[in-house]
Amino acid sequence: MSIAQQIINDLFPGSRLDFDAIGAAHGDRVRVEVADEFDRLGMVLSTNGVVGEVSMCPACDGEGEDGRGRVCALCEGFSTVVDYGRGLRAFKD
Repeated sequence: MSIAQQIINDLFPGSRLDFDAIGAAHGDRVRVEVADEFDRLGMVLSTNGVVGEVSMCPACDGEGEDGRGRVCALCEGFSTVVDYGRGLRAFKD
């Protein structure tokens, strides 16, 4: 298993990640591999470095509305949600 895979396997919603520290410790190639895999898995990083996992909204099945023409209360009409380890929130890309 590569270093990039080990780093990714240790991540979960709510954990912290610093791409600059990865680059300093393992080199830019590993940092780029981690970033690519991170994106491929549908993960995002908040401004404070908290890992989040993006998924389709389970309340409206990614439709953005509740079936009665009103905006979905969970995803706020964006069709996707993100979990930063503290529950689901609307993902406004």
